[in-house]
Amino acid sequence: MSSKVVIHGHWVSQPCRSVLWAMMNEGVAFDFKKWDPMSGETRSPEFLAMNPAGTIPVMEDNGLFLFESPAIMTYLAQKHHWNKLYPTDLAQRSQVDQYLHWHHGNTRLCSGALFRPVLVGVLTGKSKEEVEAAVAQGQKKVAKVSKVVDQFLAKNNGYIAADHLTIADYMCYCEYDQLEVLNLFEFSKYPHLQKWMGTMKTLPNYEESHKTLMKLASMIQSKSKL
Repeated sequence: MSSKVVIHGHWVSQPCRSVLWAMMNEGVAFDFKKWDPMSGETRSPEFLAMNPAGTIPVMEDNGLFLFESPAIMTYLAQKHHWNKLYPTDLAQRSQVDQYLHWHHGNTRLCSGALFRPVLVGVLTGKSKEEVEAAVAQGQKKVAKVSKVVDQFLAKNNGYIAADHLTIADYMCYCEYDQLEVLNLFEFSKYPHLQKWMGTMKTLPNYEESHKTLMKLASMIQSKSKL
């Protein structure tokens, strides 16, 4: 058995990308095993034995299998003492946890409502009218969430849950990045959010962690009917 943590997932996946990027920047060695949800690999008996929910990422660490990216992030943060990314002070940590609980039903849900129709439209050949209608609805959802995120950033000196980078920033950014590279959302209406997007791109390993997304974005843009 490998002594390294194994991350099972796909670099295009937003939750996978956030976990892997944080691990790279914190110097945590890992092995990576690619699973493609689009081809049904995450519904195979082998994968479902690790995660009955069939979602990615899954972390494997000395016999422990853990899914859901916030759970993986907090596990790694505590194991490897990422005390800035996941503060030890209870009040400060509660603010990070608060965002992580809010994230899936808000930032992630709404960004997916905007990104997914474009991807599915390219893969299935949906009409321009169908894709445009879905994108318009997705943009409304992202706008509603972005007002709140912009307030988080204004309150916390330009970061999501503290006055410095935390795992909440990694989680949040890896939902917004796909919208930016595909020009699906107007960030200029949210000045704190727009500035933070630029800050996140200056972090180490940005290009390495985003190269698969960039390839996908290039393919989508070449085939999109928008």
